[in-house]
Amino acid sequence: AILSLFAFFLFSFCSLVVWAETTPPARHHISFGIQTAHQVPSLDDLIQLWQDAEAWGYDTMWLNDHYMQFGKEDGPAYDAWTLLAALAEKTSRVRLGVLVTDNLFRNPASLAKIATTVDILSKGRLEMGIGGGWFQREHEAYGLPFPSGKERIERLEEALQVIKALWTQNTSNFTGKY
Repeated sequence: AILSLFAFFLFSFCSLVVWAETTPPARHHISFGIQTAHQVPSLDDLIQLWQDAEAWGYDTMWLNDHYMQFGKEDGPAYDAWTLLAALAEKTSRVRLGVLVTDNLFRNPASLAKIATTVDILSKGRLEMGIGGGWFQREHEAYGLPFPSGKERIERLEEALQVIKALWTQNTSNFTGKY
């Protein structure tokens, strides 16, 4: 089992992610990772940063899941999952993921398929992170619903059930409220 404790230290372009990984029986290993913004003018620079960070020995690399930049909302902001697939192909060792996926951006069944594809492309290096969403203005700008906090958590709970079923069962059916 992996116990992940995340501590974020924001820098101008990326944040440091630290997690403690526990393996039986009581061996502890501290791993380091970075979370980079993907709302950048140069994808070549982002790819180079990921390749450099992997060479420097980082263990994990993460993108955020936002459709808009903070403070400069008219600048480029690429789709996290599409970019993660490309970065998976440009790296070879690090575990990678989206920290965290906004549950309201994608249908859970589609997200399960997208994440499966990234996991295959990365040869099993995907770490899945998903949350209820929080940036209301971003949802409104893209015509996406932004329900109450309670409903966002209920939707997240259903999404997790769908994703888990699709990943663990040969045939899956789900009837939910949302």
